[in-house]
Amino acid sequence: NNRNSFFAAKRKQSKSSNKFSFPHAPDYYGTATPKQQPVWKRLLCQKSIVMEPKTTADLAEAIADFNKYLNKPKSTGCILMGVCRGKISEGIDFAHDMCRAVVITGLPFPPFVDPRVKLKREYLDGNRVKERVKATGEGGFGQISGSAGSPTTLSGMEWYNQQAHRAVNQAIGRVIRNKYDYGAILLLDSRFGDPNNRNGLSKWVGS
Repeated sequence: NNRNSFFAAKRKQSKSSNKFSFPHAPDYYGTATPKQQPVWKRLLCQKSIVMEPKTTADLAEAIADFNKYLNKPKSTGCILMGVCRGKISEGIDFAHDMCRAVVITGLPFPPFVDPRVKLKREYLDGNRVKERVKATGEGGFGQISGSAGSPTTLSGMEWYNQQAHRAVNQAIGRVIRNKYDYGAILLLDSRFGDPNNRNGLSKWVGS
C-alpha cells in the first residue's frame, strides 16, 4: 500500500532503517489536491517530520535528523512529534529558531485506572480526611472540623489535575527559552477553556 511504499522510499533515501524520520516530499504524492490527501501526506508535502523514538538509544539520532532537516538549504522547517512527559517535551532545550511553535493536542492526564495512580489518589484523599478530623480526647472517632482553614494537603483529584497541568507547562516551555525568544502556542482541546485548566497554565502564558 501507499504507506508501505513510503517507508520503502525512505529507506532508499537514507542509510538508516529508522522509522521515526521522514523527509519533506512535496512531489512524492503526485498532483492530487490537498483535500484528497490523508493528513500525514499533506504534512509531508509541507515539512519534514521526526517522531520521538520509543527507545532512548535512538533519541540522539532523531534529534540529529531534526537538526539536519532544519539546516538544509531552502528548508521549510521540520515537525518534531513527541509525547508529554517524554524526553522531547521535558528534557531538551529548543531555543530560538529550533522551535517557533508548540502544538498541544489534548490534556495529558495520567491513566485514571492505573493501579499506581489510583493508590496515589486514595492516599492523598486519606490524608485530606485526616487533616479535617479533630480528636475529641474522649476515645471517640473525633469530629470533622468545620472551622479549619484552607487544606494544606492536595486531594487526590487536585493532584491528578496538577499532573496534567505540569506536563503541559513543561511542553509549552520548549518554545520560550530566554527573554529574547518568541513562538506560538496552540492548545487544541476545548477543555483548555475550563477555568481550572486555564489557571493551571504557567502565568507567563497569559501575560
